[in-house]
Amino acid sequence: PYSPSSSLSSVELVSASDDVHRFSTQVEEMVQNHMTYSLQDMGGDANWQLVIEEGEMKRVWPASQRDVLYLSAMRKILATDENDPDTWLVCNFSVDHENAQPTNRCVRAKINVAMICQTLVSPPEGDKEISRDNILCKITYVANVNPGGWAPASVLRAVAKREYPKFLKRFTSYVQEKTAGKPILF
Repeated sequence: PYSPSSSLSSVELVSASDDVHRFSTQVEEMVQNHMTYSLQDMGGDANWQLVIEEGEMKRVWPASQRDVLYLSAMRKILATDENDPDTWLVCNFSVDHENAQPTNRCVRAKINVAMICQTLVSPPEGDKEISRDNILCKITYVANVNPGGWAPASVLRAVAKREYPKFLKRFTSYVQEKTAGKPILF
């Protein structure tokens, strides 16, 4: 069973680019702290950076150990109208790969996660430059997680309902802290 969840949020003092780049960094840190993994950069171009990550999650007793194999992509989508904001997207989704087959000692989890961010700018007064006080990031976070194995759907939904908002709250505080006093990334 999957645990679909979505959250809408907004963060003051932070741009969409700040958010998605910090999201990728935080996912990387989380992966390093909770998984042993290998990373293969598949390259990309100015718009797409493709990375395949294979990770084995640290075991939490009494659950079976999990692993996950996913592709991560980040992209800036330019607005088609000057009145609309650019959009940043980070997408992580499970893939199968012939060189990374599931093992007997782990249950393969499946994920499909997207963070979509837009920067809204309130024009500063007079000839002042845009500062962090003038920006707000609109965030849409959508996650479908199938931990694999057997788990009641009601339990997955309850965990998702509790954990996803906590994640977004911690994440937004983290981004505000890491970007305070730094140049705005657009």
